[in-house]
Amino acid sequence: MKPMAEKRSGYLSYLLRLWSEKNQEKLIWRASLEKPGSEERLSFKDLESVFDYLQARIAQVKKDADSGRSVEGES
Repeated sequence: MKPMAEKRSGYLSYLLRLWSEKNQEKLIWRASLEKPGSEERLSFKDLESVFDYLQARIAQVKKDADSGRSVEGES
């Protein structure tokens, strides 16, 4: 049986964690993404950074799908 990532092209899965911190009386939102089933975690200093990362990943998946390549290592 093939892993789900091989069955479904164009599929990304992450556990998103959000929390806020005060920085000189200013509330700042932080984020992390973790790939399910792995210990790989990415941390982001603000929400804009996590959104930029996700947009880039989606663009890469679309590019790979358009060229017929599969996305390896994604779940």
